[in-house]
Amino acid sequence: MEGAWKGDLGNNAAELYFSGPADGVITSIMKLHGNGKVLVVEVANLVEAPDGVVEYIRHFSPKLEPYEKADPIFLKVTSFDATTVEFDNPVNGQPKRTIITRKGPDAFTAHSDLYDEKGEHDVIEVSYARVK
Repeated sequence: MEGAWKGDLGNNAAELYFSGPADGVITSIMKLHGNGKVLVVEVANLVEAPDGVVEYIRHFSPKLEPYEKADPIFLKVTSFDATTVEFDNPVNGQPKRTIITRKGPDAFTAHSDLYDEKGEHDVIEVSYARVK
């Protein structure tokens, strides 16, 4: 996953960069923009923890004002194989589940199931291609 990726989310464009693994952490930075402005900046760390791999995510405005006012989003890897990794959020439904599926060496899909306080379901899915 190391390197630069581009994807589309509706009329918006997502630019994503993954670092290589170092000292038990992989960092990603995503910028979502559309209509001539940056909508959100996402910073995530995949961390090797004693009980498995977890991901911490924070979202920011273009001025780096945090959208998550309390703790970062917490996702735990629940299963993985050569092409798919599945994460579960044991804390809340924002997102409740995320699945990343490789589509070869230069493409992957990120699918997230979100549930609000009323239990209403929403899906965010982005297909990414490697930037060469």
